[in-house]
Amino acid sequence: MSHLQNYTILKSLGKGTFGKVKLASHKLTGIKVAFKILHQKDTKPEKSRLMRELTIHQKLRHFNIIRLYEVIETVDKIYMVMEYVPNGDFQMFLNKNGKLDEEKARFYFQQLISAVKFCHKKKVAHRDLKLENLMLDENMNIKISDFGLSNFMEDGKFLQTYCGSLNYSAPEILLGTPYNGASVDIWSCGVILYTFLTGMLPFSGSDVRSLFKKIVNGRFDIKPVKYSKPALDLIYKMLDPDPISRINIEQIEEHPWIKQNLPMSLNVLKPKNSYFDSHNKISSYEDIDSEIFETLMKFPEFSNLKIPFELVKNRILNHEKSTFTIAYELLLEAKIKKGSKSLIQDKVLRNNMNLNKNVNNRDKSKANENNKENVFIANRKNLLHNREKRIICKKLSYFFRNLQRIFIYIASSIWKLCTETCEEQVCSLHKKVDTL
Repeated sequence: MSHLQNYTILKSLGKGTFGKVKLASHKLTGIKVAFKILHQKDTKPEKSRLMRELTIHQKLRHFNIIRLYEVIETVDKIYMVMEYVPNGDFQMFLNKNGKLDEEKARFYFQQLISAVKFCHKKKVAHRDLKLENLMLDENMNIKISDFGLSNFMEDGKFLQTYCGSLNYSAPEILLGTPYNGASVDIWSCGVILYTFLTGMLPFSGSDVRSLFKKIVNGRFDIKPVKYSKPALDLIYKMLDPDPISRINIEQIEEHPWIKQNLPMSLNVLKPKNSYFDSHNKISSYEDIDSEIFETLMKFPEFSNLKIPFELVKNRILNHEKSTFTIAYELLLEAKIKKGSKSLIQDKVLRNNMNLNKNVNNRDKSKANENNKENVFIANRKNLLHNREKRIICKKLSYFFRNLQRIFIYIASSIWKLCTETCEEQVCSLHKKVDTL
């Protein structure tokens, strides 16, 4: 069992409902962790709830769920050593950045649904899914936290405890009827998706009574012109007030809006040995990361261990809590996150490629429009040119016709003048002849 001396507490991160949270550093690896500190005297009335939370949380090993590495008990306190997420919760993120576009909302919602499906597969209902319980790690991946209200589900049996946050609570919880744990989680996911896209909660009211009425009747407003039809369809199916007809997790996975741009790491047909698999499936020596194992065995703390390697590996396979296995899990987690960062970078690259493709398409479209405009301008110029030619020709024709008339007039005038002159000369000659 690992002890407090393996960690150095650095600073306080805040105070929650059930205890303080502090930032600490694992001495061997230097990796930062979060300490949730509970007082033994404060937990006695809720000992069963706390034990259930610890049992459930340690059972859930998924990339999009906050890891609980170990639990350390002292005389008066309980320390929950958990994964440290530096970017706060999603409510803070939305308050700072505003609502998400559909592509970003889909990216985060795909991670949320992957984690919720994993919980349900393990027969666990979270029952308090909300933006404040969705944390963001250093690579901006979603991590579900706070399993204080979670409970195990049994086939054919319903849950009855009233719990959760009012704005995210399903109608059947508010009505006090026995409910299916998975179905109420789906309702909460619907509220979260609505909030991702609009930046607001779907159900709000001036008082609890009006809010209660809106939730029970499933009445909410959303402007259809702003969102795609598949996104609206999914929201309406998740926020169906009837738990029997409400969409289930398998149907959500197959929904067209979810399947669009689905990362390989979340795909049902994902390849084996992906970094998500390495997070959950350690069933043989081959699944143990040899690089991390060999690195740890060179540490002074472990190099002189006089126990067989097989025994150490068995402790990893059985998820036993020891100084070595905790160090192994912390290093493995760090390695996995590096992989997730590269995946996010690939996604950004793909988005940029799509963006460039769209830009190229827009450029081509603009070029076509410009070509059409150029053709139109050219045709117009030709028409104007032809019109000008016709006008010039018409003017020239008019000019030459007038010139012809002038020429004929001048010619006829000259002819007339010449004729009159000749007649006068003839008359003059006749007079001279008569005189002779």
